[in-house]
Amino acid sequence: KSLRRVLGSVDIDGKGTHSDAAESLIDPFLFMDEARIPSDLELPFGKHPHTGLVANTIVLDQNSMLWDNINGHYGPVWSGGLFQISSGKGVLHDEGSEPPEDVYKANPQRKKTSDMDHAVQLWFNPGMHEESIIGAPAEVFVHNPE
Repeated sequence: KSLRRVLGSVDIDGKGTHSDAAESLIDPFLFMDEARIPSDLELPFGKHPHTGLVANTIVLDQNSMLWDNINGHYGPVWSGGLFQISSGKGVLHDEGSEPPEDVYKANPQRKKTSDMDHAVQLWFNPGMHEESIIGAPAEVFVHNPE
């Protein structure tokens, strides 16, 4: 299992990876993570919150069902897809469950053959200290390849 912080900085609460270069050269970028996790292991993220940032998950080799406290269960995001949360004043979400078999029956060409899940996350600060962004409701966007 591998989770690699490629580049990062701290968030509005001071959590994350401190980097003078990241904070001075690439604001509003918060971090980029690359995850490679064996498909038979449960993803380590579980349900977790976000506030005041935009989190983009680019699914390179993984199929995932999604859940959040606003929309409930939805998805899937297929390999090659993008999942984006604009978290505004806050959202609790989970992007790590395997699609059920009936979803694959309707989309047999999407059945994953690799034994490794692979995704990249890019997090951005769209203006965390601006009240219009912090106070906005969360929004979710999912784009799947054709």
